[in-house]
Amino acid sequence: MVKLFYMNQGSKGELGAVKYSEYDALFLCESSDKAKTGFIYHYQSKDSAPVMTIQVRDGGGRLLSETKDISKTAKSTRPLLATSLGTITIIFFHLKSGNAKTATTELEEAFLVMKSLMQENPDKKILWIGDFNRASDNMIKGLGLKEYYAGGGQATWDLDRVYASGKWDNGELKVEQKTTAAGDHGHVGLAIHLPKAMARTTFDI
Repeated sequence: MVKLFYMNQGSKGELGAVKYSEYDALFLCESSDKAKTGFIYHYQSKDSAPVMTIQVRDGGGRLLSETKDISKTAKSTRPLLATSLGTITIIFFHLKSGNAKTATTELEEAFLVMKSLMQENPDKKILWIGDFNRASDNMIKGLGLKEYYAGGGQATWDLDRVYASGKWDNGELKVEQKTTAAGDHGHVGLAIHLPKAMARTTFDI
């Protein structure tokens, strides 16, 4: 199994200790001038907000394919990232806008980018992880994505989400909440367990 860690930790990573060494890759929304101990940057946003990083184990080999920013229009909520773990496509996002309409628009645009791929290969494993902010999940239900986690956040907003589409065998995908709420809007840390995909495929969008 491959173990990923996702969290929106806020601008300064204000959270208690996380055992990053337990994971193969980190998907983090936070400002930081250096990678976590034992990790190197696979992707680090520099010219767009909010800040997002993907980090992989130092010396762990080429776990992920090239990461691309697939958000082309709603600049206020960039970046929105796509990468691959073998045959699994991972979409990592942080919908910055606290405005429900703007966040929903950006999420809809992201799904439009992926729609043709999902239709051409309905068995394709696609994993969506990130901060939904206040975006509506109505289009998610319409696309038939399976919810693996919805939580974190304050009031009625489930900020942190994990969804999947495609053909997943039983036990191939598991999500666990690993941390309590962070100081930044009640976000939580999630451990995502995936099958170790041996085929090295690339994802082009």
